[in-house]
Amino acid sequence: MNISSLQLIPVNIIAYRSQYGSANPAAVIVPAIVEAFLVRWCIVNLRAVSV
Repeated sequence: MNISSLQLIPVNIIAYRSQYGSANPAAVIVPAIVEAFLVRWCIVNLRAVSV
């Protein structure tokens, strides 16, 4: 697994949302962090089941 582009705070998405006039460009921070932890949890647990 290559995690060189993993970001906990999606700076690029915040910048794009700000550039296009979003009222709250940082609203994606919490969902992105939750998603990152859920994906990691699924990977670890599915790997443990398949071994």
